[in-house]
Amino acid sequence: MTGRALFADPDHAIASGTLDVPTQAIDLATGAVQPLGPWTDLRAVASAGPGRATAIIDGARRVHLVVPGREPLDLPGEIDIAAFATDNLLVLATLDGDIAVHDIARNQATPLAVPRARLLGLAWGRGRHPWVAAAFSDGTLWRKNLVTGVAQTAPRTPRLDPRHLAPRDGKLLVGADGGVLFLSGSEVHSWRADGGFARLAATPKPLEDFGEAGADAIIAIASDTTIYTIARPSAGVTEALASIESSSAAMSPDTGVLVAIERGALTVLDPLVHQRWTLALPNAITFSYPAISTDGRRVIAKTPRSLLAWTIELPATAEATVRWLDAMTNAVDDRSPGGLGWR
Repeated sequence: MTGRALFADPDHAIASGTLDVPTQAIDLATGAVQPLGPWTDLRAVASAGPGRATAIIDGARRVHLVVPGREPLDLPGEIDIAAFATDNLLVLATLDGDIAVHDIARNQATPLAVPRARLLGLAWGRGRHPWVAAAFSDGTLWRKNLVTGVAQTAPRTPRLDPRHLAPRDGKLLVGADGGVLFLSGSEVHSWRADGGFARLAATPKPLEDFGEAGADAIIAIASDTTIYTIARPSAGVTEALASIESSSAAMSPDTGVLVAIERGALTVLDPLVHQRWTLALPNAITFSYPAISTDGRRVIAKTPRSLLAWTIELPATAEATVRWLDAMTNAVDDRSPGGLGWR
């Protein structure tokens, strides 16, 4: 039986190895399985895209580079974060503050000149652009375009209190123009491409995390798990869903759709259309480690005996959601933060 699994791309997952089986690549469209190596306790997976290189970080913080047509390559050193800035450039970072770029074609790593402080968080373009951004414990923000070589640093505004650091201080988003978004209390702030700082939006409750939902919205999650949507470019804030009672959750970085374990059931939440629904009831099965693909189309979760996968077809608009609900159930879209009403 495999361990937990994470998506490499929308159609492929990497399942962690155990003492009994190796780490495996699973084609979710065909069910084909490819053994990769004797690596256990999967920590993270990064991919350059379908059919391209994949970087796997195991429990010992070792990076294993899997390139189609080649034997897996074990990269030297211990790494906490791996991210593809381009198909060929793999960013490798440690929480101690070291950041390097590994050129896959040349099999060569080059350290980057970054602030000398602990790394709080890293953001990258996820295949859309070559910008990389980082937040450091001394309050410095850093960004670099790994194609043009343009790099900048700036002191974070509002200032960071280094005596009271929290996980939210490392949450970042970086755009195609190099603009960086970060959290401060109940606010989302921007380090603009021109170097200036501005407040983008404020929510009623302190924020813990955020992510993108396409080009037109940001999904922000409060400390009590209330979910807000922030429209772009208007920055209007809407409470999309009330607090979720989840023991484990994951968010699609391209669509903002979430999958969560609520009261044992596997639940899908779509903040943009204010909806949540049950994907799978427990029925004497314990779900763990839910994951959702970047496009929000596939979900995987582990059970004590197996790895389960679902393909979901989500409505693209609020109007499509109404038609979808009419065809599926006696639920109605009442547009309330709580989600569904009933008729």
